[in-house]
Amino acid sequence: MNGGPPPNCLVGTPDQTSHLAGAAHPLLGAVHLPCRSGTDMDLGGCLRPTLDGAVLVDVEVLPGSDRQGFQSFNEWRNRVKVAVRAQAQHGRANNAVMSVLSAQLRCSLADLSILSGQTSRQKTIRIESMEIDCIALRIRQALGENNGKS
Repeated sequence: MNGGPPPNCLVGTPDQTSHLAGAAHPLLGAVHLPCRSGTDMDLGGCLRPTLDGAVLVDVEVLPGSDRQGFQSFNEWRNRVKVAVRAQAQHGRANNAVMSVLSAQLRCSLADLSILSGQTSRQKTIRIESMEIDCIALRIRQALGENNGKS
């Protein structure tokens, strides 16, 4: 690993994004990113690389929410909370989660699949064609944007 994230994952100037630099553990793949407040957030518990190059992300879905997007990181469950407006009926919330992840991570819907938790609020999503560093940065950026909103 080169010690930093892929350059195509950063949004803004280096001065604006320097707090987002993170690195994966060489053996465990855990991603550790600093928070803006000076405290640390370990996203390693919810992001895992697979042997075939995909990444698994554990999410907790909040259906029927007022807003859509990443809301926070649940450190007790090691899951990123994803809010969706859709209700959990007839797969609507699953479709909404996939759309939100596609938009927030800036990847194709075809690169996303629900690996487990089809009928649960706790899901594991498989992401193809993205590096774990890039996914972690985009999650952190989205959480930073949402934490600034009231």
